[in-house]
Amino acid sequence: MKRIFAISIILILASSLAFAATGSTVSSTLTENQRAEYLSNALSIETREHTYTYTDAYTYPIGRFGAYTTYDTNHYSETNWYPYMGPTEISKLDFFRLTGYDAIVARMEKDLKTQRALVISGGTLMTAGFIGVITGVVLMCTMDDILPGTITTCISAVAMGAGIPMMLWEPNDDISISFAVGVADDYNRKLLESIRNKR
Repeated sequence: MKRIFAISIILILASSLAFAATGSTVSSTLTENQRAEYLSNALSIETREHTYTYTDAYTYPIGRFGAYTTYDTNHYSETNWYPYMGPTEISKLDFFRLTGYDAIVARMEKDLKTQRALVISGGTLMTAGFIGVITGVVLMCTMDDILPGTITTCISAVAMGAGIPMMLWEPNDDISISFAVGVADDYNRKLLESIRNKR
């Protein structure tokens, strides 16, 4: 059985902007300058739905030499959240810095350092492995004894394989949309109160 993945990503924007006080509420309680200040600094959350399509191909033998293939196409979606400050998208790290969630910030910074280190290490392994594979092939083609070249090629191929998951590693984003919206709401309430209390 042969399994083939064909993945296409469709980005669908689906806004879910969460302000604690917006629109007419802000207009009715703040002056024009205060309203402008609030809308420039308030936090909001936008959700985007990513739809993935993949196809499984199953090949079955017919007799001694024939075969036929069936295809099964599947879809699944996941929704991610993106923070904004006023009209500007910001990083999740900056979002939690602004809102004072130091523990989450520390975890994210640690994850980013881990990701950078893995990308560098994985890239190094893949580069060294690629050079090793080429060297092994050359040795097999130019030496009477193919064993050294075979060993070099195999070890190098393993190194390349080990580098791929390191390059693709991403931090686990387990922070829910509802939590992020709640954090933004709490920040916006405090921001609104601070603006109102300015003399």
